[in-house]
Amino acid sequence: MLSARYEYSGYSVYWGGHRETDNDEYSEHLLYAYYGKDTTLASIIDQLVEDSYSGPGCEMLPEDVTEDDVRAALLEMLSDEGRADYASGAIAECSSYWMEANDIESGSEDDEDDDYCESPIFIVVLTYEK
Repeated sequence: MLSARYEYSGYSVYWGGHRETDNDEYSEHLLYAYYGKDTTLASIIDQLVEDSYSGPGCEMLPEDVTEDDVRAALLEMLSDEGRADYASGAIAECSSYWMEANDIESGSEDDEDDDYCESPIFIVVLTYEK
């Protein structure tokens, strides 16, 4: 069984970290996505799915875990409103908050987020029950 839970969104320097577990009962894998101006929730989910098979944790997941399994677990972690935002292509809440904090308008032509040294990250813990 595969499940996912939100861990953190923001700048990595403020994240307290997470120690992944791998024992006889389950294993945990961190999935990362970057976001910035006008990043949709669907884009974040797509990045997390991609990270599950191309990121550092991919070697630890069993081969029988598919991208569809990971996407299903990620969508299951969302609220009903979150799944509606995913389906509609709405801007992710973390992106909206980040734009507000940095005084950036949605849909603006200015690519002001290029002025920042680091993109904020969205982190999910993917748990595989053995």
